[in-house]
Amino acid sequence: MAGALWLLGHGVPVAVGAATITVVPLGIGALALFTTYVSAKRSAIASPAAVVSGAVTYLLAVVGSAAAGGVRGSGLALAALGALVVGGGGMVLGTLAQPEAPRIGDLAERAFGVVPAVARLGVRGEASRSRRCSGSVRCSPRCGWWRAVAPPTTS
Repeated sequence: MAGALWLLGHGVPVAVGAATITVVPLGIGALALFTTYVSAKRSAIASPAAVVSGAVTYLLAVVGSAAAGGVRGSGLALAALGALVVGGGGMVLGTLAQPEAPRIGDLAERAFGVVPAVARLGVRGEASRSRRCSGSVRCSPRCGWWRAVAPPTTS
């Protein structure tokens, strides 16, 4: 029964007697995502290979458990999708939380090189918000959002 609840948390429909339960308990999925995040943060190397291998391992565990539990057809596809969201999301978040991981702003610049400079500056400012204020990115005390502003003028 515990395995069925765990699979249900990943979106896999579970057959109980003549009924099929399809409601996804979000708490179980969130708990699985959190444990994957903590595992990746603590023991994974901050590299794309670590993220992919962790996500694929989680995918194989979920799909294998679903297949062993008698799930067939679209249930296995839902198991794979749920495993990629939960396992892949936890691995990405945990790997990016490590101190040696690249900053989100740097990743965004590499990934979105075609995005205008103003948008890239906004992403970089939002990513460095918790660290410290840099050069042209300042915090506006009125609205609480970080944005690019010119140095204040005095009159």
